[in-house]
Amino acid sequence: MTALRLIKYVLDNNIGLSINYCSPIYKHRFQKKGYRERLQSYIKESYEDLTEYGFIRRLSIQDIPVNIENIIKVFNGSKCSDSLWFFNENNNKLFFHHSLLKNIDFRKHGLIINYFTPLLTTVGGDEDENIKKVVLNAQRNILIERKLLHEITIKSPVAIKSFQELFIEKMNERDVFKRFYRDYSLETKADINEMMNEKDNLCYLKTWEYIGSGLYEIY
Repeated sequence: MTALRLIKYVLDNNIGLSINYCSPIYKHRFQKKGYRERLQSYIKESYEDLTEYGFIRRLSIQDIPVNIENIIKVFNGSKCSDSLWFFNENNNKLFFHHSLLKNIDFRKHGLIINYFTPLLTTVGGDEDENIKKVVLNAQRNILIERKLLHEITIKSPVAIKSFQELFIEKMNERDVFKRFYRDYSLETKADINEMMNEKDNLCYLKTWEYIGSGLYEIY
């Protein structure tokens, strides 16, 4: 409060005093975001995205190779750059840029979403695919780790569409969920529970997608 009173006094009296005011919540939200953004360029793949909050978002689907190959044919037919997707044959996962969402039939696939944060580390080696060595100069290297924070699979095509509208197209949240409730198919009581779980999962993703506002709650 003393710092805030000082800022108010300076403004009220037109004093040309430089003030560096940094609250813990500012440091947590914005300085850490800046830290992640400085490191992500070394470890983020071209088919991945950076969220508003500075986390790396990776989208993928998983299927048998023949089905994945058919999707890749669709990608190639749309003349997209092959840097926007990657097929991992070890686990039959197809990673792809969000701009290719429209090319996938999600009536047949769930959408796998991963969030990562880049971190400086002192352990690891060339055999670890989640750690990358960056050569700064002839005398110094750094190791950057890709740490998994969250993974979720969205199964409903309606929920996948809502994910795209909320976090890719940045549409109004109220309008998105209005369409979500309208379009979600409800035939049994279990469908209602599944719908609410999908909705809660979408809301939880805001943790890594959006920068928060206001002060933290005090309990």
